[in-house]
Amino acid sequence: MALEPALPTRVELVVRVVGDDGELVPPAAFMPAAERFGLAGELDRWAIRAAVAELATRRRRGEHTTLELTLSASAVSDPELPAFVERELRAKGTDGRGLALLVPEAAAIATTDRARLLAKRLIELGVEAGLSEFGAGFGSFRALEHLPFGYVKIDRELVAGLAQSRTRQLVVRAIADLARALGRRCAAAGADEEAAAMLRAWGVDYVQPLAPFASGRATLAGPDYALGDAGAAGDDLRARSTKLF
Repeated sequence: MALEPALPTRVELVVRVVGDDGELVPPAAFMPAAERFGLAGELDRWAIRAAVAELATRRRRGEHTTLELTLSASAVSDPELPAFVERELRAKGTDGRGLALLVPEAAAIATTDRARLLAKRLIELGVEAGLSEFGAGFGSFRALEHLPFGYVKIDRELVAGLAQSRTRQLVVRAIADLARALGRRCAAAGADEEAAAMLRAWGVDYVQPLAPFASGRATLAGPDYALGDAGAAGDDLRARSTKLF
């Protein structure tokens, strides 16, 4: 759910690997190796194909949920990626509305021109272009000002312990204020209930639960958010994750 009733619900799609012991392995544990061995682009395409298929299925059911997928850092430097997204959308008979593709902020800052072109081409397809792990580096405010990404997700390291850290509160609130002033949507990852209340007061649009991997929920939560309350949308994503990931 969204923090404002007028905003659509967002569901994060997360690629997870099934380990030898049957446990689900989060991206942080395998993406560095995928990047190192040049497999990240292939993984991005596989995830995009699955996300577009899910988007088309939800459209046929009359749902208007936004599906959010974070790509690898190498996606910024992949000139063929927008064309691939366009082909997948056409193949599934849908458009980019309701699909949000994010890239890590650090990768976007490192290759600003390529990041700007990627965002522009995704937006032309109707896809929402966003920055993940936002606020983790010193170039965050420059990125927000100069790159055309319309959505930013504040890094969970900044949100963790937000209620107990005056410094983090000042930084996160500054990001939220600037995003709102520039007309960008803003989400915060890894929020507990105390942090969610503060983020709502600062005008952050979406809040993601503290531990989506532990609970199986990845819905970006709204006004009724409670850490121990499994919502229907999250249950749905967990069930579908069995098929997609």
